[in-house]
Amino acid sequence: MSVTVPPVLGLPLRGLVAGFRRFTVDEYHKLIQMGMITEDDNLELLDGHLVNKMSRNPRHDGSLKKTEMRLQPLLPSGWETRVQMGTTLIGSEPEPDLLIAREDPDAYTTRHPGPKDVGLVVEVSDSSLETDRKDKSPIYAQSSLPEYWIINLVDRQVEVYSSPSGPTAMPAFNVQRVYRSGQTIPFNLDGRHIADVAVDDLLP
Repeated sequence: MSVTVPPVLGLPLRGLVAGFRRFTVDEYHKLIQMGMITEDDNLELLDGHLVNKMSRNPRHDGSLKKTEMRLQPLLPSGWETRVQMGTTLIGSEPEPDLLIAREDPDAYTTRHPGPKDVGLVVEVSDSSLETDRKDKSPIYAQSSLPEYWIINLVDRQVEVYSSPSGPTAMPAFNVQRVYRSGQTIPFNLDGRHIADVAVDDLLP
């Protein structure tokens, strides 16, 4: 979903097409500060577009909780899990299901984690599977997030994307591996292998 912003906000209307426009991250923050976007609006900024966040169901939330509980004890000192919280990227400010970020509690009271803070981003996908593959994957690759997991509830597998291209014309992860029930996923953080995580520990 996109929203039309009245000119009285003082924001330039470049890119206006059929009543809709794209926003920079700074403009998105300004809309939040002005109270024109609130938590009740349930929106996130993806590639300049204001998009409705997907609704959740017990399978999704159960898998997310299992994933958080499995990964949290494995984290080395200096890392933390962040659940459905914002991260500020190039042209986007998504709220991934799970983010593993460098600990910086004082800094995160005035800003969201950025690309250099992120070790792993995870989306739990059922109805959002195509969005997480086709829309969010390029966004995460563009900002050079080192690894992206899709916990695919539809096919009961975990898709691991790595080796991001960075801000190229067609950003993408260059390596994709699929792990299925009975297999384990190498959990890597900051260039180190931390542990092997069973796929069955993450699925509902």
